Amino acid sequence: MATMRITSLMILLVLVIVTDDCHSISPWTPLTFTLTPSMGPSPGPSPSLTPAPAPSPSAPSQGIKAAYWPSFTGYPASFIDTSYFSHIYFAFILPSPSTYELNVTSFHQEKIPEFMDALHSRNPPVKTILSIGGAGNDPSVFSQIVSNELTRAIFINSTIGVAREYGFDGVDLDWEFPINELDMLNLGLLFMQWRQILECESKVTNRSRLLLTSAVYYASIVFLYAPPPSYPGDIIGNYVDWISPMCFDYCASSNPFTGEHAALYDPKSNISTSFGIQSWIQANVPPEKIVMGMPLYGKTWTLQDPNVNGVGAPAVGAGPGNGILVYSQIVEFNSENNATVVFDEQFVASYSYAGDSWIGYDDVRSIKMKAEFAQSRSLGGYFFWALGQDKDWTISRAGKMVVMTGIYGAEDVREREGKIIERQICRKWVLEKKKKLVLATGDGGIEVVDSADCRDLAGIHGEIAEEGVGHYLVLLGEVKQVVNGRRRSRKLFA
Repeated sequence: MATMRITSLMILLVLVIVTDDCHSISPWTPLTFTLTPSMGPSPGPSPSLTPAPAPSPSAPSQGIKAAYWPSFTGYPASFIDTSYFSHIYFAFILPSPSTYELNVTSFHQEKIPEFMDALHSRNPPVKTILSIGGAGNDPSVFSQIVSNELTRAIFINSTIGVAREYGFDGVDLDWEFPINELDMLNLGLLFMQWRQILECESKVTNRSRLLLTSAVYYASIVFLYAPPPSYPGDIIGNYVDWISPMCFDYCASSNPFTGEHAALYDPKSNISTSFGIQSWIQANVPPEKIVMGMPLYGKTWTLQDPNVNGVGAPAVGAGPGNGILVYSQIVEFNSENNATVVFDEQFVASYSYAGDSWIGYDDVRSIKMKAEFAQSRSLGGYFFWALGQDKDWTISRAGKMVVMTGIYGAEDVREREGKIIERQICRKWVLEKKKKLVLATGDGGIEVVDSADCRDLAGIHGEIAEEGVGHYLVLLGEVKQVVNGRRRSRKLFA
């Protein structure tokens, strides 16, 4: 009840600000736009929204390394290792379909403080973001919320009230998904109004502005519907801090053939992460405002014929885990069943099979290559769905090793010191070129690596353990010596 009173007072406060003083307080220009409706029942020009010019929000200064914490799974927030992340999302809270305010249940009253206490007491601390919606939310509720200015204001001010009451650093919209151009038009209006109210609230309360982010479809056009609606890229680029394309679930275990549900590339279709990210850039969302999604789970099938077991093999239904296994379960499945593991360079993903069971998933190698893809496109960073699904933080560590900004900071250098050496590099220098690798050891000595050491050193995922590693990074046949946070190269081959 107290929360409702606080929220109602905040609604009144901010509505007064918006109508009277907001534009004099906020750096944003008045919200003006032009509607161009579709003419007649036949396909015509889509509704468009043209915002008044506004300064683009500043991009994150460092690479975003984020993850969602699904509060409903039972995975304790106290188990989260914050050293791998910059931002953690609380998932989820839902809006009321009748009042349009956030529905803070007794479950949330218990879980949110648990989440906040666990993360704010950790070292290093992370930014916390309240995520609203999710796949379990009725998408029509968001359609109603965004349909007019008053319902948008009620919703927006409720999100601010809850975020401030519990101490979140930002709010995140996860609407899966707007179904038509009118939804997209109104979504743009929501983002504009939301950002303006956030700016005003920050000025009036003298607090840091809450972040505004949104989880979105993998591409800027939602191909699930006909005709497929397009997100308002210009509005998003100007008013949202960043978006998080959900680059997974490209295929389902109900399909009659196996597939990689988070393929980086797919030469035969536009259902791939590379296509989706490029579509967002073409929609005028700055690359630094794009935080690419990666899954910590895989999709499973039951093969029709165990002898036909590649990507696209005929399947008769879902496999282990009723079609889904998280990464930690996949590692266990592969070990317990002596599964054959294959890395598919065409899709940049792995799959494994044992008997008639087939799993498509991301592993350390594909995650690293995806993070490097994000870096090459100058993206703002990446996020994982979801915490509690990794195996001993293996995937989370691999993602963090790639610096999103392309700049080697001191923290990133420490993560990189001597920790990566891929098996193929070892083969190239030891076997093909008849040379020996030279590594620094933890006590300052030198270790010579010959062909017999390749497999032991590289490990199953291409990493070497932290123990016994000195301040050198072996990469592409050179030893990089770390000196005061910078890299100095010198060849140390016998």
